[in-house]
Amino acid sequence: MAHKKKIEMLEYRHRTDQHSSHREDVNQPELIHEAVSLALKDANLTMKDIDCVVHGNMELFEMVHSPDLWHVLGTGAYGKRLHQDTTGGTVGATLSCASDNLAASGMYDIVMAIGFEKLQEGNTTGGITNMADPLWFRKIQAGALTGSSAYDVEREFGLERATKASMTYRIIMDKHAGLNPNAHRAFGLDFSQIDDLIRTSPKLVAS
Repeated sequence: MAHKKKIEMLEYRHRTDQHSSHREDVNQPELIHEAVSLALKDANLTMKDIDCVVHGNMELFEMVHSPDLWHVLGTGAYGKRLHQDTTGGTVGATLSCASDNLAASGMYDIVMAIGFEKLQEGNTTGGITNMADPLWFRKIQAGALTGSSAYDVEREFGLERATKASMTYRIIMDKHAGLNPNAHRAFGLDFSQIDDLIRTSPKLVAS
């Protein structure tokens, strides 16, 4: 069946300053409300037009805390079809895929995806490091960033090729972010900077 209309809102975020890491002036539902209002205005729609809301966030894998329910004060999803997707590290991409499938299936005409993080109100590391296999008594990979995955890519393609590919992708994402005036992270990176960025960028270190 042909795709129907769809809104994909991965990070349609309002901020008080371009690279602010904290928003102490709003709580989670208020922050979400800002993003929802901006997305609806941009699409020339209202919540009455939305058939289904897909909600997701990573913080402490909050599926157990039912954030999709108490966030309705900000999402406007009360009384509407609602899906909660929490994957712990790949929420944004999962929301996009789920929303696309829900619209393409013909179940809904207009689907709004809402993804957010407000990390200063919790401890993401605490949530990730608590993930373990009780039977094997060992840690399992949790989240999108894993050292073993990076190692596998480097081993298959070589360090130089893998590094250039990852930096190229990072610049592509930055250019996409630059199209959204409300994007939280948009640095104006360019492909001509690849070699310099590889040389000067600090390595990601995780414990």
